[in-house]
Amino acid sequence: MSQSSFEATDGTGRFRLSGAWRFQQVAQAIGAAIAKADQLARLHAHELLFHRFGTEP
Repeated sequence: MSQSSFEATDGTGRFRLSGAWRFQQVAQAIGAAIAKADQLARLHAHELLFHRFGTEP
């Protein structure tokens, strides 16, 4: 029987999943990463608009 492992970051630290998969934790970590990327993209877009037009959008 082979053993599988997966590493993901949940924003607070690093956890390692081995053997049986813990899909809920993996999904939460992926969701947190997507939410953070979305937050950064929105912040970057806001900064671009602010610098381009010189006013708050």
